[in-house]
Parts: sequence; structure tokens; C-alpha cells
Amino acid sequence: MGSDVETQISQIVRGNAQKSVIAGVGFENGALTSIGASRKGRIWSHQRDKLNDFVTWCRLIGGKLLDQTIDPDSVLSGTLIPQRLSLRPQIMPIAVDWPEPIYTEPEKNWIISISGRDYLIAELDIRLSAPTIDGPLDLEIAGEESRIDLELEFVGGSENPDFRFQPKGATTATIRHGSRGNPTPLSDYSTQDAPVIWFADGSSLEGNQWVPLREPKPPFDKAKIVAWD
Repeated sequence: MGSDVETQISQIVRGNAQKSVIAGVGFENGALTSIGASRKGRIWSHQRDKLNDFVTWCRLIGGKLLDQTIDPDSVLSGTLIPQRLSLRPQIMPIAVDWPEPIYTEPEKNWIISISGRDYLIAELDIRLSAPTIDGPLDLEIAGEESRIDLELEFVGGSENPDFRFQPKGATTATIRHGSRGNPTPLSDYSTQDAPVIWFADGSSLEGNQWVPLREPKPPFDKAKIVAWD
């Protein structure tokens, strides 16, 4: 389990391996639900219910197992699989987001200091700096009076691909979690929790973890369009 498992398994092992477990979360009839299944046929859920609710759940799952209209191969048809890159993708970048941990907490919990001036996250913009289809991936984090540029560098080569964020120029910046948190260089934090760069084809890059769309699809499913006379 995990996005980095495949890179630690040799090609010989992968050639003889089979997928054994699948699990996920989603919504059913408007309610949050989870489901898991093993290759041997065991099915489970993380729900915590009474015994009669468990019986109802078993009947629901049994009905799905007997439903011949459900195509098992369609379950993973749209699954996104991260890839570790040693070079940036040759696709036009169009946007960048803060790292996920920043979005999961109130904005006041994160303070970025640029050239000695403190800013809350809400007071800063994060954006791509002069994006191109094949040039360096540079980010700009800017407030009213200060700004800093960071460049995403790919290191390690194809054998051990890795990444780091390096500041461009002499401007310094730190980030701390809460007013009493210890300041960390912004480039180090970005290397630990990387901003997410989005590309024109819908793929995204988090550090050197690239997530391409498995099947580029048109905006609308033609099979669901009803033609009127």
C-alpha cells in the first residue's frame, strides 16, 4: 500500500506479482462509505454499526456481487497512478496550490516570514513565475511588500529520482506553524511538503510525484447525449 511501494520492488518481483487488495472511500445514497476487498474474496468496511445494520450491509453487498450488469474491470479504469520523475513533464503548467497540510488547518496557524516581514497565508499569493512548456518550474510567493522565488529542482537522476526546492536570489523566507512554532526555511518545508503544480492536460506534480490522467476524456460522455429533433 502507498504511492512509493512500486519503486522499492524489483522489476523481477513486479513481473510475477498480482494485485491482492483494493480499498477505497466514497459516497452511496448521499452518505460517506468505505469498502475493501481481497483477491481471495474477503470484503470489509470501516463502518461501525449494530448487528442488524451489518446484516443489511451484507445483503446489499451480496446484491452487488450477483449483479451481472456491474463490470469488475471498470472499477480501476480511472485510477490515477503516481509516477516518480527525474525530469519535469513537457506540458504547460497553468497553476500551483499550497501544500495540502496548509489547507487542512485555519489560515492563522501558518506564518511565513519574507525578509523579516511576517505574513499570514491569507496575505500571500502563490503563483507560477513565467511558466513555459519546457523551462524551469519556478514559484513566486508574494505579499504586499515582499516576495521570494523558489525553483523546483530534480536531483538523483533516473536511478534515484528526487527533488528539492531552492530559493532564487538573496531573499530569505521561513515558515512556522503557529506563533510559537520554530521557523523552518521555506525551501526546506516546500521540499518536505511540496506545493502542487497543475498542468494544462489535468495532470499534477507534487515534488517529483507526477499524477497523469489515465484516460484523457472529452468534457461530455457522448453516450449520454440525447439528440433532439
